[in-house]
Amino acid sequence: MSMRFQLTNKYVHILFIAVYCLTPIASSPDFDGTGRIFELEPFRRDFLRHVLLIAFFYLNYSILLNQLATGKKLILYFLVLLLVFILIVKIPYWLIPNNQANSFHIRDDGSFRPFITSLFPFLLALSSSMVLFSFGRTKDMDRKRVETELQNLKFHLQPHFLFNTLNSIYALSLTKAQATPASILKLSSLLHYVIDDSAQNRVKLSRELEHVQDYITLQLLRTDEHLEFTLNIEGDPGDLEIAPLILINFVENAFKYGYNVEKKSFIDITIQLNGDTLNFNVRNAKAVSASAIPSTGLGQKYTVQRLNLIYPDQHQLVVQNSDTEYAINLTLKLHDHSHSNR
Repeated sequence: MSMRFQLTNKYVHILFIAVYCLTPIASSPDFDGTGRIFELEPFRRDFLRHVLLIAFFYLNYSILLNQLATGKKLILYFLVLLLVFILIVKIPYWLIPNNQANSFHIRDDGSFRPFITSLFPFLLALSSSMVLFSFGRTKDMDRKRVETELQNLKFHLQPHFLFNTLNSIYALSLTKAQATPASILKLSSLLHYVIDDSAQNRVKLSRELEHVQDYITLQLLRTDEHLEFTLNIEGDPGDLEIAPLILINFVENAFKYGYNVEKKSFIDITIQLNGDTLNFNVRNAKAVSASAIPSTGLGQKYTVQRLNLIYPDQHQLVVQNSDTEYAINLTLKLHDHSHSNR
């Protein structure tokens, strides 16, 4: 039996319990600010009824709505609700009998007044649990939708990255055949990261930066003196974590469009860490016309979509695009794994 007792907001639950426990006290005409009120049978029954309503709230929220409130079981669900309502009204009288009344009757006069007075609190507990259940289900559906979208984007990014990398090795084999074995060895490290490590939702930032550096090393094997390349990394990644493959596309595009074997070009990559904030800057010359390279532009599109899904309020991406150079500046608030384990 799957329990849905996953508190979306503990303060909502604390407030609910407090209200239900304090209501019979605050509304009792016998309350004088002391504990004497708990000695009175009518109050004790009323207080017990509210405790039972709290139990019903969580029973409905965590089990009944999940197990019975669907399809063919709907009639059974309403029958269970009716039974629970009767028990909530009767149990206080069974446990705290009215010494002045006939045991067969609920009250002295045998009226159904306890059912009438209990109906509104019961419906309030019922509707509250339904609202909270619906809210939790909506959040679950949204989370699953986001997870599915992220998986799809990741599956699109992986072959895109590998295709570009293989193209680089092919070009290297034509121009620098002696460097091809080293490039294949570096490719194996890249493949391990893309296939194994990137399957996780988060990886160590140090591992992601290592992957970026491996890719840069591979790309530099095919360049010559026409490229002026700089890489600066400042700060300690420590236990910071990041979504895998979130940085690499910007580096891919820099080498794709920022290096031309026939003319001077430059690529400048700066990575700065300030606490849990990552500043990632990539600048490159427009050494190759975008029209000269077949491209769908999907790599950066998928990366931007992943940033929006994974870091909706924790990133800022600024793109500068002039006639001579292209630059991106990504500021990213990262998660510190060590804090989550404290």
